[in-house]
Amino acid sequence: MTVESGFLGQSDPESIRKIEEGVRNLMQHLKMIPGEPRRVENPVWLDPTQVITSEATGIFKPSVERGHSVAKGTLLGIVTDFFGQTVFEVRAPFAGIVLYIVATPPVSKGEPLAMIGTPK
Repeated sequence: MTVESGFLGQSDPESIRKIEEGVRNLMQHLKMIPGEPRRVENPVWLDPTQVITSEATGIFKPSVERGHSVAKGTLLGIVTDFFGQTVFEVRAPFAGIVLYIVATPPVSKGEPLAMIGTPK
C-alpha cells in the first residue's frame, strides 16, 4: 500500500491528519485495534488509472495542474532536451482527472510524470 498526501514533499497538518485517520480506520477495519472505522460518506472510485512515465531523460514542462479534468489526448506537458528542443509530448491516455503531475523539471527516462484517473 502506498499513501501520499500533500504536495511536493511538504508536510502540512491537514495532510498528516488525513494519513493518520486513514491508517487508524484501516487498522480498526482489520480489527487490529479496537473501535469502529469512520466510513467515507461519498467515496470516489477511480477506474481506470494510469501513471504516465517519461520516454526520455530531459526537462519536463507541465501544461496542466493536479485536479484538472482532461479529455483523451489533452497535452499534459512536454519533455525537452537540455537545449530546449521538444523530445516528446505527454498526452492524456484517456479522459479523467490529473491526480498528480511532476513539478520538478529534471526527469529521467522511465520516471513518473503524471497520473490520470477516471471517476466511476
